[in-house]
Amino acid sequence: MMCYNPAPLAGWRGFMKKKIQIVAGILVGIGLLWFLFHQSDWRAVLSALRAVSPMWLILGVLVATQACFSRTMRWAYIVRSSKWVPLRPIFSASQIGFLAIVALPARLGEIVRVLVLGRLAKLPFSTCMAAAALDRVADLVSLLVVIVIALLSYKPVGNVRLPSDLLGSQSDILVSANSIQKGELATAGVVLAMMGFLVGVYLYPKLLLGVSDACFGFASKRLAGRVHAFIEHFVEGLSILRSPSDMAKAVFFSLATWGIYLLTITIVLLAFHLEFPWYTPFLIEVLVAAMISIPLAPGGVGQFHLGVVVGLKIILPDMELSQAFAISLVTYVVSVIPVIVLGIFCLFWEELRLVELSQEGEQPETGIRGEVEGSQPD
Repeated sequence: MMCYNPAPLAGWRGFMKKKIQIVAGILVGIGLLWFLFHQSDWRAVLSALRAVSPMWLILGVLVATQACFSRTMRWAYIVRSSKWVPLRPIFSASQIGFLAIVALPARLGEIVRVLVLGRLAKLPFSTCMAAAALDRVADLVSLLVVIVIALLSYKPVGNVRLPSDLLGSQSDILVSANSIQKGELATAGVVLAMMGFLVGVYLYPKLLLGVSDACFGFASKRLAGRVHAFIEHFVEGLSILRSPSDMAKAVFFSLATWGIYLLTITIVLLAFHLEFPWYTPFLIEVLVAAMISIPLAPGGVGQFHLGVVVGLKIILPDMELSQAFAISLVTYVVSVIPVIVLGIFCLFWEELRLVELSQEGEQPETGIRGEVEGSQPD
């Protein structure tokens, strides 16, 4: 009697699901760019690009490169609080992870970063995941500072007019000053909620485990057991928070990283010979962070550009839309050049392949299950 083996069909479905995700992500990015630029006067856009100062752009790339190193130092203090690790695997994991964020859909870069660190530094998957989560906490603390500065500095008077060709509407869109400030407050609230959740996991692990057991227990006791064991591993990894000094240093480098982002935007604006209020980069950065927080297109293509354009039109309403589009293109390119160059360099340095890492990143539960099952008694 022949037995039906569902493994080949499951593998084919997984393969097709991956391909659909990749194609969908690329199509979303192309669609957003088309939506933004299809009504643009490309002669005016090219004219704005030709007016850019090359020396400012070179300086912008050099400054943006520093963010790659400050992000590495931020994560290094967090990882080393658990176990001393050489800087090379942390640097390579960071750069390859951020390259994957630019190149792959659905934020697979975060998982790739964890996988590379675990492989190079010989650390457990759950410990690397906890370190990545704490890295996000430090990142969110700095983003919250940027949001607060934007809230305190930008005080719109009256309605802000967004041109109809920006969002494809029949007429110009009027956004009240109150709505803008509410949006900034809502973004700050989301950031605080995310920080609160991660801190809550650390402070009240028993409560989280009880809620997890109750929720997953309805579906499967075996699943609930695995989730319970994983959370325990995760909470154990969060014990590196017991080093206030290292966490403070991580937050310092996180603030430095966001300062570099702001300086990069400032340099790009100066490259276009603009005069703008000092808080312009802060508002643009908040809008870009809000736009790319939803994992749609690889590298936030289209989402990033929309954040830059909307920010410019809010603060500088008389700016030509073609010039705003040109600035968004240049800002994106200046920001991703160091990520791509250093990411590819680290791939060759560590003799890794992004395709294989992405395939492994799509099934991180394999590593988790191995740790969980290995921790259970026979």
